[in-house]
Amino acid sequence: MRGFGIALLAAAAMTASAAKAADLPVKAAPMAPVAAPYNWTGVYLGGNVGYMWANQDVNWPASIGVTNFKHTPNTGIGGFQAGIQYQWTNLVLGVEFNWFGTFNNNDATGSPQTGCPAATFTCQTGVDNIWTIGPRLGWALNDWLIYGTGGYAQGDIHTRSFEIATGAVFDDFDKRHGGWFAGAGVEYAFWKTATLDGILGLEYQHIDLGTVRMLSPGDGGLFDVDTRDIRTTADLVRARLSIKGNFFH
Repeated sequence: MRGFGIALLAAAAMTASAAKAADLPVKAAPMAPVAAPYNWTGVYLGGNVGYMWANQDVNWPASIGVTNFKHTPNTGIGGFQAGIQYQWTNLVLGVEFNWFGTFNNNDATGSPQTGCPAATFTCQTGVDNIWTIGPRLGWALNDWLIYGTGGYAQGDIHTRSFEIATGAVFDDFDKRHGGWFAGAGVEYAFWKTATLDGILGLEYQHIDLGTVRMLSPGDGGLFDVDTRDIRTTADLVRARLSIKGNFFH
């Protein structure tokens, strides 16, 4: 009987100890560190490559017969971009300069009748060496940035004429002309360090260079039968790779 009492007392003591331990606060497990959101602030420089679909509507105002023609000088393009931007919460505001050229001579023969009022000639037009400058406004989603852009654009409008029978060139000249552009894109920060980041992007742009009057050197640079009014628009899609310096964080 005495042994039973001792066992009963021991069991009661163990139960009390367990209850007391259950009342003690449980120490929380250490939490894993949370990565800071990506910061798009910085200066960047990079290259781009893509394809451009251009349309050039040409009118010969001093000629007779057929005087309106369409040219489509489509081509691959490549160039570079440079910009600076700053991020507030999710909003990213910056400004960018961009230049691109064509991979080859993209002069395109017009239609109808080879693009010339005189059916014995072939007439071509093209556009090259385009640069743009303007603001970018974006919305950051950590490593991703969605943005719109627009501003001033300028390009080199080229035209030439040559005889079909002999191939002799009558005109071969160009003129720079300004206009506007608008577009949108998406970028992804795929590589990050304390000082430099790598950014991949995909962008679409529409460019409108307006109408430029081209006075033929063959006419002495005067308004005459070979004068052309060329309206140029273009659409492009390109991939971008930029390196951003984190100098303002």
